[in-house]
This record gives sequence, structure tokens and C-alpha cells, in this order.
Amino acid sequence: MITRKYKTIRTLARSAGVNQISLNDLNRGTIYHKSLGMIRFKIQDDKAAFDSLAAVVGLGGKSYRLRGVKPCGILERLVYDLRYDKFTYIAGQDGSSEKRLIRRICR
Repeated sequence: MITRKYKTIRTLARSAGVNQISLNDLNRGTIYHKSLGMIRFKIQDDKAAFDSLAAVVGLGGKSYRLRGVKPCGILERLVYDLRYDKFTYIAGQDGSSEKRLIRRICR
């Protein structure tokens, strides 16, 4: 499988034909592409994206903690939304405790 390079997460989402990309997808480096099937990808300029994601979770400027986290179910709730061009958190029943759990996972 060839690794495809994208400049930003937005260009990846547009190319793949998806509206949302989760943190698990970003850390795994694979995504389902609409016309190509499963592909590997590399984001060239991802510092700004991870910084904005860290702000959503409440990690401050510690975006490095989000890279390489083992995939787990709750990280599927942290998504880049193409419609709004930003990261959002899809809250469950108790959003504040879930954010604390994510911060604990990212230590």
C-alpha cells in the first residue's frame, strides 16, 4: 500500500470524500478513501491541526501528547469536521468526565 501525502487534513478529507476524520484515523495513518479503498496517508503540515485539537480537549499547548496515542473507542469522538473546518468533540452523556478521561489517556 502506497502512502499518500497531503498538505492539510482538509485536503485529505476532500480527497477521500469524507466529512469527518477521527483522532484514531490520524494516529493510525489510514482512512477509507471513497474511490481507492483503504489508503495510508501522511499529513505534511499537521502541527496547527493538533494544536487546535489540543485546545478542544483542554491540553493547552501540549499537542504532542495527542500523537501516537493507542487507538481506543473514546478517541473516535474527537473529529475534524470538514463542514466547519475545525476539530470538535462529540459529547456523550457526560462530556466533562469524558474530556478528563481523554486527558488521562494522553498523558
